[in-house]
Order: sequence, then structure tokens, then C-alpha cells
Amino acid sequence: MHSTYNPVYRPSELHESFLTGDFLELMAKKSPDYPYERIGLDRFIAILIDMQEANILPPATLLDIGSNTGFFSQLFALSGYTVTAIDNEAAPQVQGHYPCSLRAIAESQNTELHLETIQFCWTDARKWIAQTQQNHVVSLLLSVVHQWFNGYAGSDSEKTPKKDILTFLENVIRKTEKIIYFETPVRHINGLDCGLDLVAWFTQQPLVKSINNVSHSLDADGEFREIYRIQLHT
Repeated sequence: MHSTYNPVYRPSELHESFLTGDFLELMAKKSPDYPYERIGLDRFIAILIDMQEANILPPATLLDIGSNTGFFSQLFALSGYTVTAIDNEAAPQVQGHYPCSLRAIAESQNTELHLETIQFCWTDARKWIAQTQQNHVVSLLLSVVHQWFNGYAGSDSEKTPKKDILTFLENVIRKTEKIIYFETPVRHINGLDCGLDLVAWFTQQPLVKSINNVSHSLDADGEFREIYRIQLHT
């Protein structure tokens, strides 16, 4: 059984499914190898619909933090959005899910898809967000932050002090104009494992207007993860 969070698609089959809108067929083809909902298309569709209902339309800018293989970045770019994708490739080095580097996978697929509206930044998101002068209309934080409390895959890799994580989140809020989509395991919502209720923390931030549940998915162990829309004051 594979436990990759985002399967590696052939760009041709992803592009064909995108053009025809027949994502269900693509999901069905992948389901024997990826038995959970975390094949990603469900989350992309839920977020895309929510963005459109919020009148956030192409070519609005989107920041994909922890972009992994570029799966979400590519789908949003295919939808017409302008995307900045950030990943330091630390997680797969510990988890060992992928046959080669994320950078090789992402850039190869991006070349084949002829996408010119993605900027890949292979660097540490915590440092990048602190230094950048760029703002984005939307930011994605899909199952990234909780891994820093205890390190990727339960290791000490990328383990980060709580105060530095909160500084990072404050920077993301300041550099996002309208919405942050935040995904985290259910056990982290009530403070288990990390000692901090992340959703409650967001509600206390002065720039946060509201928080609503958008969707949920399952992780590689079959545990629920919730996706929240964090609406900011504009």
C-alpha cells in the first residue's frame, strides 16, 4: 500500500481530466494504489469551488506553502491562477515516498504541461515568508504546520519551536490578502500532540475575520483531517 499524500500523475492524464472535468475516472484509476481520499483531487475541487463562491477568480495570486510535487499548484495554474509554490523537500527525504526529488517531479511535469504561471521556490517557507515583499490573495497551508511540532514522520527533522511556528503563521496572515486554507489533523485541533489548539489560535488573531470548515479528508493512516477557510479582514 502506498502512503504518498499526493500521487504522481502523468501530466497528460491530469491535463485530460482537467479539460474534460472527469476527475472521478482519474480518481478511480488511482484508488487501488491510493485507497484514501488524499489523492488530492477532492481537496482541490472543494477549495476551488469555495474560492469561486468568494469571488476570487483568475488570475488572482495563490501561495502554495509545502507544495510537494506541485500537484495543487499545477491544478490551480491550469485553472488560470498565478501561483507561487514553496517547498524545501525535507518531508520526502524523511518519509521516502517518492522515487526521485520533488523538484525533479514538479519541474518535469510543469514543463510537459507548459505552465508559465507557476514560480517554484525550493527553499524554507519559514524564512521565505519572513523576507518576501510579495502578498498573495490566497495562501494554502495543507497539512504542513503540524509536522513542525514533532518533526516530519515522527523524526526530529524540521522540528521547530512553538514560538517560531506562531511567528511563521503571523507572517502568513500578514502576507495574505483574503483567505488562508488551513488543513490539520483532527487530533491537533484540540491541542493533542502539539499542545496548541491551532484553530483557536487563529480565531484570536486581530486580522482574522472568521473561520469555517470547508471540507475534510483522510490521511495515510485513515485519520480525519479538516480543511478550514480562514477569512481575513480586507
